[in-house]
Amino acid sequence: SRTIVTQDFALDSKPVGPLTGTVLDEAMLPIADARVSLAGDQIVDMSAADGSFDLGSVPVAESFDLAVSYCGLLDDMRQIVVPGPSGLDLEIALPSPAPDDIESGANGWRSEAVTIFYSDQWHVSTEKSHSGAAAWKCGATDDGTYENYLDAGLITRCYDVDKGTTLRFWQWVASEPNPTFPGRVWDGGILEASTDGGETWSQLFPAGDYPNRITPNPANVLPGGTHCYGGFRKVWEEAVFDLHELEGALRFRFRFVSDGLITAEGWYVDDLSFAPTDASCSLLISGAPLNVPIGGDAQWEVTVANNESRPVSYDFWTEVSGVGGDWTVPNRTKWELEESAEHSATLGIENVPAIAPGTYTVRCRMGVLPDLVWAEDSFVVEVQ
Repeated sequence: SRTIVTQDFALDSKPVGPLTGTVLDEAMLPIADARVSLAGDQIVDMSAADGSFDLGSVPVAESFDLAVSYCGLLDDMRQIVVPGPSGLDLEIALPSPAPDDIESGANGWRSEAVTIFYSDQWHVSTEKSHSGAAAWKCGATDDGTYENYLDAGLITRCYDVDKGTTLRFWQWVASEPNPTFPGRVWDGGILEASTDGGETWSQLFPAGDYPNRITPNPANVLPGGTHCYGGFRKVWEEAVFDLHELEGALRFRFRFVSDGLITAEGWYVDDLSFAPTDASCSLLISGAPLNVPIGGDAQWEVTVANNESRPVSYDFWTEVSGVGGDWTVPNRTKWELEESAEHSATLGIENVPAIAPGTYTVRCRMGVLPDLVWAEDSFVVEVQ
């Protein structure tokens, strides 16, 4: 027979302490909505308007990984130890990134193997560059060839992308071609984007499309027919991607793949930048005054038209120049105009200030402040 004995034990609870802090930018101003995570996302908080965060009670004298991120700034990754029951209060300043000319190194970018059992060979290289001394390379650390069975993903930092933006970068590629079928390659690279922090990725397509297609091959993880960069191009070329359908927090992935046979030098990427996408628009002024008395009102009509088959986001502003000086009035920023649509509005200056009498040119512009002009019209008015 068996006898069951029940006995109570007094267990000492593990000591804990509060983990709090403040997230700041380089100017030591608070950052709201920064993501603060502990122990691989087991505990997550978003910073408040004053930059503060509170991760609750954490076991003392243990080491934990702390990650702080805010799109547009560089992440902060550190190990922390709460020293005692009184807790730990941190002040974390997120630095602004350097220009993505690759001269400053990784600059918040990282790389990884995308598919299990395949490899990653991305690194900052000085073998070739479009400008300066460095570029990212997928391939050997010298001028040798890349490995077989690559599925290498180079992931950028997070960019806060405005609607109506163009991404540009320079590239040099040498990958295994398919000599039997011109335009087909066995190995190649594509650009992908993620709107959810890297959980999912979608391929992007450049202006004029990719020049090559992946040859169907079970050893290559990209499907046959995938549009890509590849072959023995061996010259620096600029790639242009219109991101007008994307906005907000975005990451980009340069993905290079190879099969199990012949290899070449690889894929170099340099000088990534963003700029507003030029849009085909028009602007027309009507009913402009010929003269205005000092202290009087000036009014006129403006009609803007979007000639694109997509919506555009634009700024609208008025520039005045003449004997009394020059000035700019930002009438409205980030207006939305649907595809093939027009919008009309009455503009004016009430109670024209006591400026020097004389001739003035009034110029209405649409585009992106302060100096990217998509369309404009103007008139001359006499102030008396």
